[in-house]
Amino acid sequence: MPAIATTLKTYDRLVCGLGYLDAVPLLIARIFIGWAFIPGGWAKLHNLPFFIDRFREWGIPAPEIQAPFAASCELLFGSAVLIGLFTRLSAIPLIVIMIVAIVKVQWANLSAPYHLDLLDLSEAMYIGFLLWLVVRGAGFLSVDRALLKLRPGPAPKE
Repeated sequence: MPAIATTLKTYDRLVCGLGYLDAVPLLIARIFIGWAFIPGGWAKLHNLPFFIDRFREWGIPAPEIQAPFAASCELLFGSAVLIGLFTRLSAIPLIVIMIVAIVKVQWANLSAPYHLDLLDLSEAMYIGFLLWLVVRGAGFLSVDRALLKLRPGPAPKE
């Protein structure tokens, strides 16, 4: 029995110590999301006629409005997630953009039973990262954390 108790105690210490590194994977996720959305939004905004035509081909309604709106959202909210500004809220429009991309662009290309090849799509991976950020927040290394410290009164839990 003492070996089990010692193992559990060591495990608890290790888990507690890893808690201090909590911000690192959140920061890495935010960097990946920013790296994916910022250049994409920028490119779409600087080549709008092409992307309006693509949106039209994909059957997205009102492509003249939707293309610049989606591109602006990718650039704005991708930047916000990257720096950790209003991360939980900023991730939501990006999730919606990825869902639309899957449904309107990728869905017809999926062939595996029950569409299990959906998990191979980068859009699905982005949704996973973004959902994690919605639930967990930006972490210690973010503008959100700095803003929490500026609020008067007791700091709300992250």
